[in-house]
Amino acid sequence: MNSVCFVKLVLRDLILLVLARSSSVTVLPMPSTTVGELRERLLALGETAPRSWTGLQIKARIAALKEERQALQLDAMEEEMKVLKKAARKKSDLQMLLDKESVTFNQSDTISIMFNRMEKVIREKYEPQDTEMVGFGAHAELTYKELMETNYQYLLWCETTVGEGQANWRMQRLVKWFKIQKTKVSKQGYPKQPPVISTPRKTAMARASHVSDSEPSDFSVISHQDEISRLQAELAKVRQEKAELQEENTEMSRTLDRTKTRKEM
Repeated sequence: MNSVCFVKLVLRDLILLVLARSSSVTVLPMPSTTVGELRERLLALGETAPRSWTGLQIKARIAALKEERQALQLDAMEEEMKVLKKAARKKSDLQMLLDKESVTFNQSDTISIMFNRMEKVIREKYEPQDTEMVGFGAHAELTYKELMETNYQYLLWCETTVGEGQANWRMQRLVKWFKIQKTKVSKQGYPKQPPVISTPRKTAMARASHVSDSEPSDFSVISHQDEISRLQAELAKVRQEKAELQEENTEMSRTLDRTKTRKEM
């Protein structure tokens, strides 16, 4: 093969790769917002824009106010969580805290059960934040933002699970945050989800090199198998957590029945 033919083949494969990438991304049109609408948005946040301000200045102020409010919300939520963690050191203190916040509990409840119930009440007061921990499953130690950056497909699965009514409050909160993020990026004109770049076939460069015929023609097969195995492991872990919760609920019911029987006697 002469050098001219080789260059043509390389250029052809590069063009196909660019087309494959561009076709997988649907860019939404940027919505146009008038200065008057921006002034109304700023007014809704409690401030009035000076007449001399341009649209860009108003946008910057709106963004700053939103960041300030999110920071205040996060600080308030974390402060309540500190109080909860301190109370959880002693069961009686935790019971007093739940009683103060009018959160129902049973005397037989463990610290873990009461803590989880109180945490749910605290977090539901505030909008979900980027820095919150997932708190369940294989990604429990990741923040919401880290999960979105590393495993978008898992978020889509959580969204489906919540839609089917089979999720605990932590997953519901994660999905609530996820929907907020999708709304944000849609308004900004970005893709609704990260583009899926399909693995291209071997390029002319690879064909020209000494590659054995026994190698797979599509390298994505291996990665797909790994992804399926990972998802199966995560599903098994979720099922295990569900079984543990059901067992815990059964034990609580038995305790309540025994208490009721004793009172009747």
